Amino acid sequence: MKQKRTITKHDIIRAINGTNHIMNNFVKRLELLEKNFGEYVEMKDDVGNLKKYRSKKKERSQSWVKDLMQWLKTLLKGKADQK
Repeated sequence: MKQKRTITKHDIIRAINGTNHIMNNFVKRLELLEKNFGEYVEMKDDVGNLKKYRSKKKERSQSWVKDLMQWLKTLLKGKADQK
């Protein structure tokens, strides 16, 4: 008769530790990338341009959300009027 292979507590702990290790490495690499990007922008003296770009992008994303909300309101209002 074949025995089933079971997952032991040690297997679970090892998997969690491995996942934790991978996530820590990912966070470290992301922090390093963020640091290097910031230093590159400072080196190129583009801080002002980056701020302008980000503020314009933020304004566009907010206006997009407002447009979507308005469209949804009109759509729902039309459905309510049909009832």
